[in-house]
Amino acid sequence: MSTDDVRGRSVSGNRSLAGAIAAAVAETKGVAPESLPPLYESIDPDALERLFAPCNDGTSRARGRAVFPVAGCEVTVRYDGAVSVRERGE
Repeated sequence: MSTDDVRGRSVSGNRSLAGAIAAAVAETKGVAPESLPPLYESIDPDALERLFAPCNDGTSRARGRAVFPVAGCEVTVRYDGAVSVRERGE
């Protein structure tokens, strides 16, 4: 895969944000999610979930994103649950 290719995934149903990130990174790298290093080696998954959780009044977040490295990829998580992954160049 070229470093310009971006894979995307959205959080839906009962899948956690951490699960969506693992699935997207695994798909991008062409490996099983279980073969990836634990997400907590790159970012605190609980803090990430809280960052994008609904507001106190129950409304969805209106903006925001987090960008961080995972297993040689750059992961971007948006306020709406969209996860995009791009392999980083060496």
